[in-house]
Amino acid sequence: MNAQDNFMDKWMHMHIDPDARQEMDNLTRQSWETSLSYNLDYMNALPEEISPQEFNRIKRDTKRLRVFANSVLAPLEQRYIDNGYGLILFDKSGCLLRLYGKDRFQTWAANNHIKIATRWSEKK
Repeated sequence: MNAQDNFMDKWMHMHIDPDARQEMDNLTRQSWETSLSYNLDYMNALPEEISPQEFNRIKRDTKRLRVFANSVLAPLEQRYIDNGYGLILFDKSGCLLRLYGKDRFQTWAANNHIKIATRWSEKK
């Protein structure tokens, strides 16, 4: 069993056994339990697709955020992000604005329906 399988097993166990969440810090545990209270199908939930028109509006509204974040995160992406790791930039509504990472991370994100112009929420 590889590290990814172990991670997935632990993640799934945390959904069904409250005691498994005790190792989380308080804020993470509270957020996790709030998400559980929404009764989402955590194995099949997908983000909301945003129309091109709305995404263009969001990009206009978040230009300062994107420019600042890019000035900080793009150099990190080039120098330090490797081995499948990456960073994701969201706006305040949960819209995914940019994925920072090398090919391995980008491929993993695409395979898991993590893509730009989608809105992520704990709620349905």
